[in-house]
Amino acid sequence: MTTIEHSIPIRCPPRALYDYVTQPWRWHEWHPSSKSATAATDVLQAGDTYTEIIELQPFAFLPLRVRRQLSCEVLVATPPHEWAVRGTSRGSVMNLRYRFQPIAEGVKFTRTLSYEIKGPLAVLGPFLTRQNRRASLVALANLTRSMEAQASQSPTASGPD
Repeated sequence: MTTIEHSIPIRCPPRALYDYVTQPWRWHEWHPSSKSATAATDVLQAGDTYTEIIELQPFAFLPLRVRRQLSCEVLVATPPHEWAVRGTSRGSVMNLRYRFQPIAEGVKFTRTLSYEIKGPLAVLGPFLTRQNRRASLVALANLTRSMEAQASQSPTASGPD
């Protein structure tokens, strides 16, 4: 199992961040690997499911892209503290965990992605891991910009929830 974890401070209310990042159908707005997602409900609770389409490019210098559909189940949903899911696709498993820690400036957001690639794609594992690490950093930078811009425009954005 490969694990990628990043933490970043974001100047916005924890609940606003929680509400936004726990909507997989909006991930394409900030995460470069997420292409789309669908769910039967607007607020995902423990036990709810959704599907997500992701696309990875293991080699930056080649146009080769790996596109997967993940079937995901929410395992933990405790707003605004933690959210966790488990996803599967042909021969692969993924666990994603978001943690939200209130801090003086807003929230410390921690994103932990663990995954295992099985079958023929396992040979691309090291290349996909490198790409996943880069995509995670880009995603968090995009998320920070978006949430901080939104918080600065909101008259009620006054610190942690």
